[in-house]
Amino acid sequence: MKKVLLAALFSITTAFAYSQSCPTCIIDLSCTASPAFPTLCPTVLPDGTTGVAYSQDLTFYMPASFQYSGVNVTLNQINVTSITGQPSGLSFTCSAPNCTYFPSQNPPATERGCVKICGVPTIPGNYTIIVSVVAQASTPVGPQTLPTQFEIPIRVNPPPGGNASFTFNPPSGCDSVCVTYGGLIVAPDNKPTTWAWDFGNGQNSTLQNPPVQCYTQPGEYIVSLNTKTYKYVLDAVAFTVNGGYCGDIEEPNYPIIGCTAAPDPYFTYSNGSASFSTEGNAGNDQASVSFTGLNHVLESNLF
Repeated sequence: MKKVLLAALFSITTAFAYSQSCPTCIIDLSCTASPAFPTLCPTVLPDGTTGVAYSQDLTFYMPASFQYSGVNVTLNQINVTSITGQPSGLSFTCSAPNCTYFPSQNPPATERGCVKICGVPTIPGNYTIIVSVVAQASTPVGPQTLPTQFEIPIRVNPPPGGNASFTFNPPSGCDSVCVTYGGLIVAPDNKPTTWAWDFGNGQNSTLQNPPVQCYTQPGEYIVSLNTKTYKYVLDAVAFTVNGGYCGDIEEPNYPIIGCTAAPDPYFTYSNGSASFSTEGNAGNDQASVSFTGLNHVLESNLF
């Protein structure tokens, strides 16, 4: 008997990194700096493994008062504006609403906050997570707005003898073998996911769970899967105002004549931690208006 052996390859393309909610983090009360200065703990995150659940707390120390270049600084507010560069499959959740902290509100209790980084990493490699913050501080020369960034390295190791992209069974057979495949990666919240299989036997599929594949000739077959996950993007909004504006200051309502002007419509929306408004670019004196080229990635579905 001659053996049929399957060699599995996989690749994952994340068009937009999706996020999921992490549980609440736990603040590391030993996180500090001497002399007092804003810092993160730990400075290097523990390794993750492809296809294995990852969870790590990141604590930031925010002293209410410290010196910077010989100047006394009182730290009033810190807002974590973004965390980027994390491996595909990982997301974060802040311990404070809107990722906003007030270090000088009630020190020392308010001098620390944390972020939970969690999920299932999907692509091995070395990454640098960038935490961007904006600090509002008081100094002898007046209030200051101080944007800054912290860089934290993390390594994601490949799975030990496994495959984070798809399953296959059995891995080999004698003379001939029929194999069942299944894609493992699916974007959350009903966001689009595509699969592109090449079974190495001349057959292809775009299904997550493709038909059983049979290999009738002995040999080694290279099987590959490319998985793409997407987020929806708000690109355009169009609407018509049917009433409710006549009688305002800019649209007076005169007897007999009626309303003498059209409205100035605009729209606002909130999606996840992001918000957007076209108020500064409202449609002037027109009941029907459209806004195009918005290109806003949706953190969660609007529908």
